[in-house]
Amino acid sequence: MGTSRRPRARRCEKKTLRVFQANVGKVPPVHDYALALADSERYDIVLLQEPWTTTANSRCLTKTHPAYDTYSPVETWNSNSTRPRVMTYVRRDSTLSADQNQPCQSRDILWLTVNDTIIINFYCQNDERDVLDTLLQWLIPDRCLVAGDFNARHHTWQTGPTTNRGHEIAS
Repeated sequence: MGTSRRPRARRCEKKTLRVFQANVGKVPPVHDYALALADSERYDIVLLQEPWTTTANSRCLTKTHPAYDTYSPVETWNSNSTRPRVMTYVRRDSTLSADQNQPCQSRDILWLTVNDTIIINFYCQNDERDVLDTLLQWLIPDRCLVAGDFNARHHTWQTGPTTNRGHEIAS
């Protein structure tokens, strides 16, 4: 006589996301190295600012890595003034589910929901104010990480004199 077995309920444990962040300065080998290092250290999410990008035969190109899916805040670019200034990579892993949102059109902000956490990758050029104003006006939800290159200084994260932008971000 056979016995029927009920499938075991799988416990859904929250996965702690490991996040890597760097400004790669538009330098191809630095971009490659950042992705390779993040992969070797098993980071789930890679947030890069000033990624290497180019166009060739009307194709938009950037660095990729076989362990990661690539997300860009813009689908196309044709010059330095339209290229993305942030790029986010999410590890190809069955425990990670990523969904890109676009609360605003900007090449400087990339907003992803990974599992139940919002990840915002941000870049603010020294002489630009609009993108920082946009970020500071948002109501930041629970379970949200904002990271990137703000081109700002404040004593809580960097030695040296505090800039006005640094004070504004810290307060």
